Amino acid sequence: MVVGPSYDHGFRGSLSGAEFHEALPRARLRELMARSAVALLPIRWDEPFGLVAAEAQMAGCPVAAYRRGAMPEVVEEGVSGYLATPDAVEELAEAARKALSLDRRAVRMSALRRLGIAPMLDAYESALRSVAG
Repeated sequence: MVVGPSYDHGFRGSLSGAEFHEALPRARLRELMARSAVALLPIRWDEPFGLVAAEAQMAGCPVAAYRRGAMPEVVEEGVSGYLATPDAVEELAEAARKALSLDRRAVRMSALRRLGIAPMLDAYESALRSVAG
């Protein structure tokens, strides 16, 4: 299932058999992520954060993505997902297969620990204290 606006119509054509949905309300999107086997993120740019990966993990859905941009920071490899060499399709497919065996509760706990608002604020405050002297 692919959710969201289509930015690259050529890419959409390469996903024959996929179910497409336009943008969905947050509650419905979270429900879909919680029921999904794996969030597959074949990103083709240096994503500066990766909100979809973070949201999927918060819902307990493991991630398989290319090791690009912020993905190594957002995905705790072997705990909340697996990363593949950029553009290596077979490696991404293997990452997705491996992600299927991850414990969904551990995926969510990893996300809460690393990506939740409280840990993020603590990290910001710590960084600001260190530069403030």
